[in-house]
Amino acid sequence: MFRVCWATIHTLSILAVVASLLTGFRISLLTRDDALFLSPVLPQGDVHSPHVLSGMVLTLCFLTYLAYKLRAKNTNVGRKKYHRILISLSLPLITISVISGWGIYHFSDIPYVQLVHYYAATAILLFVLFHSGGYVVDLGKASISWLKALFVRPFALVIIGLFSVLVMGLWQWNLSPTPLSVSVLPDDDFIVLDGDASDPAWTKALSETVSTFGGANFIDGKTQVTVKALRTDKEAFFLFQWEDPSKSLNHLPLVKTEQGWTVRQNGFYQFDEQTYYEDKFAVLLSDHCNLIAAGTVHLGRKPLTDKPANWHGKGYHYTTDGEYRDMWHWKAVRTNGMKQADDNYFGPPEKHSSANRRYKAGYHTDSKESGGYVMNWKWFQQDEVVPKRLPLQTGLNLDSSIADDAGLVGSWFDFMPYRRSADTLPIGATLPSVLYRSNQFEGDRGDVSAVGQWRNGKWTLEMARHLDTESAFDQPIHDGICLWVSAFDHSQTAHTRHIRPIKLVFGE
Repeated sequence: MFRVCWATIHTLSILAVVASLLTGFRISLLTRDDALFLSPVLPQGDVHSPHVLSGMVLTLCFLTYLAYKLRAKNTNVGRKKYHRILISLSLPLITISVISGWGIYHFSDIPYVQLVHYYAATAILLFVLFHSGGYVVDLGKASISWLKALFVRPFALVIIGLFSVLVMGLWQWNLSPTPLSVSVLPDDDFIVLDGDASDPAWTKALSETVSTFGGANFIDGKTQVTVKALRTDKEAFFLFQWEDPSKSLNHLPLVKTEQGWTVRQNGFYQFDEQTYYEDKFAVLLSDHCNLIAAGTVHLGRKPLTDKPANWHGKGYHYTTDGEYRDMWHWKAVRTNGMKQADDNYFGPPEKHSSANRRYKAGYHTDSKESGGYVMNWKWFQQDEVVPKRLPLQTGLNLDSSIADDAGLVGSWFDFMPYRRSADTLPIGATLPSVLYRSNQFEGDRGDVSAVGQWRNGKWTLEMARHLDTESAFDQPIHDGICLWVSAFDHSQTAHTRHIRPIKLVFGE
């Protein structure tokens, strides 16, 4: 019986390690372009939940093995020296991997925890290859024959069932969201949406801080986001603050060269700009409180077999249950001047249109009646573009490297339609890539008010929306819904993230 127990735990450990490595390396490709060569052999789609689940199984197997080691006098009897050395190395490696994995899950702000976890996993991969390969060389087919007989033994099935119960309990315990108290805004208090947290109502509101990681350009890819929320009987107000060393507003400027106009970019062609881009912030709201963005994250170059691959190889956002997840997308250049956030949503994957170079799967904007911004080029090409409009006035400050906030966005009516004969701007001149229409977003896309200010290395963002917009694409704000936050440091898609959601708890 003891031997069957040991063999069962060993088998579960093998399965957990393999699943953890495959899903973990896929997740690591979000931030490690140097390992993209592994992409073809890694699973695609929703890999975060299986990764967490396999990590829990491995944790239980690891603890069981430690208990076994404490009781057994000598577990290396009969093993070759080669395997004894490998096994002695595996114990500290798995210890580091398990501890760093739980560190990412609960304490992602620990310095270098993601890096330690990655290199521990790499070392475990080498151990698996050498350890299992050694047994295959020594024993041939007999090295796996015992697996066939293992699962017909009743006691082995009992152990597997017990482990399943323990893992499900551990899963439910770790799935619990972080609660955020949402108090009622007193009648004699009010919120001024100006990106300033000094309103008395905000100083009284309770806060929660979530550690986000995995973003481009942030120090070690991390930033902590502090969240506060208040409500009236009609509206909800949110305050978000996060550290960002730089105020990034230099958003894809158009530059005149001897060959014509071009967009200054370093990845925008692949929809993964991480240099010439604005700061952004995203909030996801949903009744679903699944890990990692309510189950909308599907990694890999082509997670949808019947849809186009994505350009950057990272993945898509979409839902698989036919429902929608509300997403507010604040943009420091494109929407902040309008005092709005772009009201978007994640839904089922859309049909592919050959007219669109970028396939966005389930990422959509709400509909609008009018207003908003447009990009100041007719058709984007990597080497050359034709501007839509030129400035009416000469002598404007068109140097995006020194322009103030207002100079980074043009008003449609301060510019005239582009004509080559009217283009007398000198070589090296720049134009803003964003032009504001005469009004804000109107319609569903304009439901979210938002204003952000950057001061002393920190963004402060205030957002407000009606509790219920009655739009099919918006999440009604009520007690018990969950939200996730992501910060972008002059990056197009490489944002920070966190695993467990924040749950709104309505108070009196």
